[in-house]
Order: sequence, then C-alpha cells, then structure tokens
Amino acid sequence: MKAHPAVWNDFLENSSQLIALKLDASGNLVTSNQPFLSHLSKQRMDLGKDLNAYLGFASSEQPEVIFSEIGQKPIVNLMRLYGANAVYGMVAYAVENGETLLIGEKRVASQSEELEMMASLTNDIANISRELKRKNRELEKANITITKLTQIDMLTQIANRRYFFEQFSKHFSVARRHAHPLSVVMMDIDHFKRINDTYGHQAGDTTLAGLSGLLRTELRHEDLPARYGGEEFVVSLPFTDATQGVSVIERLREKIQAADFMKNRQQVTASFGLAQFHEDKTELDLINRADQALYKAKESGRNRVVMSER
Repeated sequence: MKAHPAVWNDFLENSSQLIALKLDASGNLVTSNQPFLSHLSKQRMDLGKDLNAYLGFASSEQPEVIFSEIGQKPIVNLMRLYGANAVYGMVAYAVENGETLLIGEKRVASQSEELEMMASLTNDIANISRELKRKNRELEKANITITKLTQIDMLTQIANRRYFFEQFSKHFSVARRHAHPLSVVMMDIDHFKRINDTYGHQAGDTTLAGLSGLLRTELRHEDLPARYGGEEFVVSLPFTDATQGVSVIERLREKIQAADFMKNRQQVTASFGLAQFHEDKTELDLINRADQALYKAKESGRNRVVMSER
C-alpha cells in the first residue's frame, strides 16, 4: 500500500522530535524535513548520500531496513543519528517509483542501548584518531618533500643557491659580530664543456653528482657546500681561517683528481678560489673576492687552490 502524500507533508515541517527522510530507489537520501536538514547543516553534510552516511543501526542485530505496511502495526528499527548521538525509532514505508519513506521518532535509549552507543562512539573516535594520525604522517612527509625541494638541488643533492645565501648570511653575521674567522670557496670543474661534448650530458650529470658526493663526505658537518650554477660550486667554511681553509680544500682537490666519476678512467679536476672574511661590507663582497681568486686559479693552469690576496 502506498503512503498518502499527506503523510510526508505532515512530517516535512514537524516537531524537532521527528525526522522524515525520503530515499530514492538506490537508497540515497533525496529530501528530508527541516529538523533533519538543520542537523545536516551543522554536520556540514549534503543530501544525496547513502542512508548509512547519516544513520547507523543502534543494534547489530538489525542488519537491514524492514518495511512496514500502512495500516498494520509498524516494525520499528532503532537507528542512531550520526553527529547527534540520538536514537530514533524508524519506520520504513515503500512508496512510488521504488522510493522509501522513513519516519523516525526520537526516543530515550535504554541503559544497554546507551552502553552500545557509547561503545560505538568510542570506536568512531578511535577510527577518527587513527585516520588523523595517518593524515598527519602524510602531511609530515609532504612537508619534508616541500622543504627538500626548496633547499636542495635535485641533481647534486646538496644545497641550492637560494638556500646557500640564506645560511651564508647567518655565517657572515656571526663572523662580523663576534670576530670569528669565516672562509668561502668558489670552485669550478675544469673543462666541463669538454666532458659534455665528448661523453654526453649524462656523463656530465654523473660528474656533477659524484663531485657533490665528495663535498658531502669530505667536508665537516658545519660546512655548507652548494651548487652555485652549472658546474660551479660554493662552500662556506665557518670558524675557518684562510690557512685552515686552503688545507681543507687542497685535500678535497686531491680527492676529486683521484676519483673516477664516469667509470672510464678519465680524470676530472677542479679549480678553487678561497677568501677569508676581512671586514667585507656584504656577503657578496666576500664571495666576489673568492670568485676573483678562482679566476686566477683557472688563468694560472687550473687544478689548483688560489687564496685571495686580502
């Protein structure tokens, strides 16, 4: 028997103790009375979802909606309204076009039902907590990846130029404020274009990555190597004077000369210019002096370390 349209209309704008829902043939919520719509608004939910998105059975012994015939004693399904922790006695009626009319009256839960609701609520909270932890782990991983992308040169896996200047500015400020020694090194791979032209750009990339690996392993933890651009690198050596810096970089130069980056026994060398902080006005002034020393190293035969005169 079909429900009279007045049944739906009577409940559509009725007491807050009553909820009236209409489901389509697929079991999705298509409309409801105002009290239920107000609840959805508070939960930031929309119509159009499966009934299980809004209501759950208050007892595990009731696995599905049982329909009642109008005019007969209704079969009541106890259902819990998500987000409100309220139990409704729901009666389901089959109406036209395969649709379902659900009418529910808010009821006071028994002690056993309250305990079951509390257990269900606790389980929901536990599930939400686990999901939140998982999302937080994903967010932490994403933040690490973002940080890495903004600080690290992807090919060489050392600092990029932007991050270098952020950190070198701090090194420079400490050296100037506290009169600590600070050295900076500009370095350039000798005849790098020849490597690319002769062996290909993949060999060039392999050389850049291999040399950067030496920078990571041969320098101290507090030192900061970075890719400056192309085949040119820069290294900040905090708390290091020129004499100490030349000793560190000379060992690095020898390691580079002895390495076989391309695995073809082709020797790769690099030239270095080093400058120590001496009341330079800006970080760029100090780097420019190291760059001038690098130019002299290349002009005087390459594969050597040249210290700035001042």
